[in-house]
Amino acid sequence: MPNWTENKLRITGPATEQGRFMAQAKVIQKRELPEPEISDPIEAAATKLATALNVEAPMKTELSFSAFLPLDPEDSASEKWGTKWDACTVEMHTTKSSVLYTFETAWSPPGGALRAMAKQFPALRFSMKYWECGMGFKGHIVYENGKVVKDVSERYVNGQRGG
Repeated sequence: MPNWTENKLRITGPATEQGRFMAQAKVIQKRELPEPEISDPIEAAATKLATALNVEAPMKTELSFSAFLPLDPEDSASEKWGTKWDACTVEMHTTKSSVLYTFETAWSPPGGALRAMAKQFPALRFSMKYWECGMGFKGHIVYENGKVVKDVSERYVNGQRGG
């Protein structure tokens, strides 16, 4: 069972670009998770069960990393996206000036996926704060014009959330 990293991704910029981003991010697909290499038999069994439950029914999500950075069968999600699985428990909120996604990822923030989003949508500003209580880390990553302008990671202490 992974430690879950909580993420808040705020996207600002031209409304037309925000709309294009939201359309690309929202997918309805059959969820296919790569077969993990797990030595612990209990975690392996739990992962197989979770995978079977997720693959059986089509999944609708407001944010899928594969929409921006698809995985080939030989790819490792951890290496490519920066996290073991796609975004989970996704919520999306919009205002006149921004889109806010809150979601969880397994073990770590989705740095590779965020980088791909920012490169594909350079007119947008991406600001993601994240924190993980189990290992005690938090951070804040900001992309502007497709380039990282802030990337801070530090210890998570006393409930001080998100970078």
